[in-house]
Amino acid sequence: MPERRTILVTDDSSANRDLLCGQLSTLGFWTEAATNGEEAVRAARRLKPDLILMDIEMPVMNGHQACKQLKSDPETAEIPVLMMTGFDPRPERAKMVEAGGDDLIVKPIPMRDLQVRVRTRPSRRSRSMTGSPSPPKPWRG
Repeated sequence: MPERRTILVTDDSSANRDLLCGQLSTLGFWTEAATNGEEAVRAARRLKPDLILMDIEMPVMNGHQACKQLKSDPETAEIPVLMMTGFDPRPERAKMVEAGGDDLIVKPIPMRDLQVRVRTRPSRRSRSMTGSPSPPKPWRG
């Protein structure tokens, strides 16, 4: 039986966190939640999740700032970060790339889109074993 992948869900909206964690659990993932970028950075260092879903607009520390911190830390730099926004994604794409984010998703996220995005991202573990990203593998939860 394959190891269950862990996804850190970061969003200041409890409704969004609950919805995403519920959907991801249904897909067979373990989830952990954070309410802002500062909490996400601490949780990522502690958990070493396989993937982080990070809202952009949050209090305390926004998603771009948190992503920059994660990507500049050797302990968390290889964790894929999927940024989420409920706003026009066009101006956010350049900021996301500059921060080191791996992808941008527009909220509300359709279940099928979420499933495809999280299952086709190489996990942190597969990246660290080879020293480079491995080809995406479908996840069977």
